[in-house]
Amino acid sequence: MRYAIVSDLHANLQAWNSVLLDIRSNHVEHIISLGDVVGYGPSPAEVLQSAHSHIHSFVMGNHDAVVCGKLNDALFNPEARKAIRRTRRQLGERAIPFLAEFPLLLDGGSFLCTHGDFVVPEAFQYILDERDAAESWKSFPHPLLFAGHTHQPALYLLGSSGTPHAIPPQDFELESGKRYLVNVGSVGCPRDNDPRASYCIYDTTANAVFWRRIPYDLDAHRQEYERHQIDPASSVVLHADPRRDSVPLRERLDFSPATLPGESAVGVTGIATIKLLENRVKRWKAAASVLLGTFALAIAVSALLLFRYSAKPGEIGMTSLPVADARVFEPGRNLLHHPPASSRNAVISGWTISLADRRHQWVEVLQETNDRSIFVLSSSRRGYPMHIMSVEIQVSPGMQFYPDALFAKSPDFQGTVGIRISLLREGDAPGMESLSFYSQEPGAARINGWARARRTFTIPAKGSRIRMRIGGDFKGTVQVKNLSLTCSQAGR
Repeated sequence: MRYAIVSDLHANLQAWNSVLLDIRSNHVEHIISLGDVVGYGPSPAEVLQSAHSHIHSFVMGNHDAVVCGKLNDALFNPEARKAIRRTRRQLGERAIPFLAEFPLLLDGGSFLCTHGDFVVPEAFQYILDERDAAESWKSFPHPLLFAGHTHQPALYLLGSSGTPHAIPPQDFELESGKRYLVNVGSVGCPRDNDPRASYCIYDTTANAVFWRRIPYDLDAHRQEYERHQIDPASSVVLHADPRRDSVPLRERLDFSPATLPGESAVGVTGIATIKLLENRVKRWKAAASVLLGTFALAIAVSALLLFRYSAKPGEIGMTSLPVADARVFEPGRNLLHHPPASSRNAVISGWTISLADRRHQWVEVLQETNDRSIFVLSSSRRGYPMHIMSVEIQVSPGMQFYPDALFAKSPDFQGTVGIRISLLREGDAPGMESLSFYSQEPGAARINGWARARRTFTIPAKGSRIRMRIGGDFKGTVQVKNLSLTCSQAGR
């Protein structure tokens, strides 16, 4: 699993868009925000809407807390209080309840996340040195802690000596017997005199943390301040613009080009022609013929191998599937179809099979004694995602849904698998749905070897259709049963 750990977006849309693009290019599967999505910056509504669509897990920051009324604004300086009032005016009515749901801590099993320190998370204390880090380590046993709040990347290490050390931020592999506290810095408002956005990637497979610094369009960010009639001088980021105090190039030149007769260079050749000796050309033509023949043979062999071993993607399903309407079903009813047993890669009633490589992947349906379906997904290679998709389901904003499923993985299983919900909003063109609207992997296996994946989600503004996907990028076999999607609350 690859996690992107971001913090302190602070309503900087240009920085967040650049970071989001970098996250996608690094094959990240889960994005975590360490708080302060809003505050300071000029684009709180746009950033919050994008964060709602793309970030999977949140913790609460002090700016999030004060905007939703859970923290006294007297704790902030005058400039911050001005930004808080501006943020409240710009956000829609549904943003406040969304911010209010953020927890103070997020437990990832082997790691723990918060905004400030871990001693009293609701006080939002800063971790500024080794002593602060030591107090946080005393509060929780996790070997890896992630925090933000200071807007400055930092890395603290606690080894067998028991003495905490601050070391320069750098990529590292976790070592047994050592503990780490990582301040991922800030996406939207860095305070280390480097305006580039800062965040980290935690790869649980490699057991390593990687640092990322991402440049973005500072001029567009300055224009966003001006568009909202906010003084750009209030931005810490724009103060760190490396071009801010630079002298224009024209003023730094030490030569004045000739402008008068007699000042130009004299006695020089005006233009020369490149010439090649004829015999050299002949030798190159002969060599080129040999190389061309060899290249053609290599292409033919490669094409044969490619045809034999390359992936053959495919989609298996009925030509047109019906659309379910959750708005007319009573709460608690399962919206998913449980099909009868089917052979490998046969059409499954009510579902579409999507395979990245039909030669090495297959899906079948088994039946339990209670006539409940068991979906079996198998892949003999990683790097080729596969999944099954339900029919589209019509929804309305505000509806709450409860996905639930049990997963059993084969002993040789490697990779990731889980539930994903894609979302289509009103006005979106077909194929433009948000594929990462919801993602949930199964936890540790407990029920006779079965692991459960479940977490409630709410349809956001303009949400019109959803579709459930089961699968992932893995090698091995996984069985999925007791699959359900129920609506627990009607929308508006």
